[in-house]
Amino acid sequence: MNPGSKAYTLTHQLNQQEQPAINAELVSKISAPIVIGYGAETRDMFRLIAQQTAHLLANSVINEVAGEGHMLPQESPEKFSTHIKLALGHGL
Repeated sequence: MNPGSKAYTLTHQLNQQEQPAINAELVSKISAPIVIGYGAETRDMFRLIAQQTAHLLANSVINEVAGEGHMLPQESPEKFSTHIKLALGHGL
């Protein structure tokens, strides 16, 4: 996939007006175990969101996947599934 093929969506993404029904306070109250992962090649914005979310959660594990970007689930579902199975197998 050409990285610029969805460039037309950027203006819309950056100018969204709706307010999410979730905030840092609500996230910090989640007590369920959560695994957060991101690719080592993930854009800084997505990496920051993943790291900050993990920081807010008391019962989370964060994993950086070497050599991958944020599109791993779409680009390689089998590899993504393997990471999920490994994370679940650690009894989090």
